[in-house]
This record gives sequence, C-alpha cells and structure tokens, in this order.
Amino acid sequence: MSLYSGGTFDKEYKQRYQPIKFTVPASTKKVELYAVIPGHRSDENSCGEFCVTSHHFLVNGAFNHTRILDSAGSALGCAMQVGEGAVPTWRIDITTQLDMGGIEANTLLYFGLYSGQDPNPSHNPGNIVMFSYLVFYK
Repeated sequence: MSLYSGGTFDKEYKQRYQPIKFTVPASTKKVELYAVIPGHRSDENSCGEFCVTSHHFLVNGAFNHTRILDSAGSALGCAMQVGEGAVPTWRIDITTQLDMGGIEANTLLYFGLYSGQDPNPSHNPGNIVMFSYLVFYK
C-alpha cells in the first residue's frame, strides 16, 4: 500500500501530510512499514542533503518510529558508506501495533523535521524524495 512521497522541505512540509486510515486484510500475518528517504538540493542551512533531518511515522497515535539522518555530511557522505552497509531503506515491523482484526481502522501519520523543528529556509529549500509503503505479508 503506497503511503507518503516527500516534497519541498520548507516550513509547510509537516502540514502537507494527513493521517492515513487503513484496515489490515484478513489473511495478513505481518505488516512492515517500508521507506526510502533521501534528501536532495541544499538551502542556506545545507538542508535537504547535508543537514540533520528526522523522519517520524506515528502508528495509531501511540507508536512513534523515528529515524534521524545525520550521516551524510558531505556530497559523497552516503555513497562513501555503502561499503559499510549503508542503505537508505527503512523497514519496521509494526504488526503488534495494529488492529489486525480488520474491525477498527488503523492510522499512520508521517512528518519530518530539521534539527528537531520545522524547516524554515529563507531560499532554495531542499527536497525530500521519499517512497513509503505498508507491506502486508500472508
């Protein structure tokens, strides 16, 4: 199931995302949240690519899954870490955090921050290129 897709990393970034409601298909045994979240371009704070960003997925209003991306640091920061196993993929098993019975709707909300707060560049905001999905396993 497709979820969120990133966008311009500016002061409205967090407000662009609304909670997604979903029910779990009856035959599902496991549910994973899967996301790829790279940043691109750079504002006066060197943000989207070379700044510390945090990305948050809130499951059913109670479970906050956070990833802080602080390892790029340079134009080739992420690329230089591939040999060490660095990949932009984020997989989280959220099975136990969901109503698996299909009776109640579950909710998922995403937001992203710059150094713990809303990004607010004065010019040339960065861009978060995100692909995120829920994967239902039988």
